[in-house]
Amino acid sequence: MKLGAKPACPIADLLTARGVPLLFTTDYDGTSRPARFAAVARCQKSTTIRRTTQALGA
Repeated sequence: MKLGAKPACPIADLLTARGVPLLFTTDYDGTSRPARFAAVARCQKSTTIRRTTQALGA
């Protein structure tokens, strides 16, 4: 998973360590993310506001 050309995992690790909820919106399938993020919600690009809020449990 990337943010632009850089890996997203370091930022996701930082957010997780700080207790910030996160959601991955990606074209990658669910098997490509590291196991430590298995419980993180994921939406397939292109998503909608409705799907995103549902995935966040909002």
